[in-house]
Amino acid sequence: MADEDRLDELFHRYADLSMKYGNSFKGGMLDGLGIQDIALLAYVVKSGGSALGEAGQALGLQPSTLTGVADRLESRGLVAREPNPADRRSRLLVPTDRGRAAQEEHLARERKLFSVILGALPGPGRGAFIDAAERILDALERDAAAIEPLHAAPVVARSDPRRPGQPQVAVQYRPDVVTFAGVFRRAPPRDALG
Repeated sequence: MADEDRLDELFHRYADLSMKYGNSFKGGMLDGLGIQDIALLAYVVKSGGSALGEAGQALGLQPSTLTGVADRLESRGLVAREPNPADRRSRLLVPTDRGRAAQEEHLARERKLFSVILGALPGPGRGAFIDAAERILDALERDAAAIEPLHAAPVVARSDPRRPGQPQVAVQYRPDVVTFAGVFRRAPPRDALG
């Protein structure tokens, strides 16, 4: 099997697991939160507080999406909106004690996942895996401008030949956030657009 075919198969296996387990969290303070919720919470906790627009820009979230995510986090008591001392016209999202605890819970879940991943590798393989993952992410960040953002692309659904009758799952790429979409999205080649 060619490397590209193996990579494609591995990607689909990973996408399937991500769709099954990664779209929303179950149990604890994270129950029902999605990837965007967790990303905004993590950003606000790490920054200690952020203007909504700044957080949205850092995470690549559209204002309409960002407002809904912030509202959801605020309604659960994970963040609060406070006056922005630098700009009285805007408000800051700040983490609450409950929000910091929820972020700690998320980090504990991530550490558990990482221990499962790294536990599947022999000692020397762990370092090689981490080095390879770092090189891949560095390449994606470096070449992000050359990659067509798929969230702006027209939707083209097609069946995955390995999973008859099911839509192919693909990554929706933005330079700063990778999320999974339920439908295969790909921009047609530029020369096909006319």
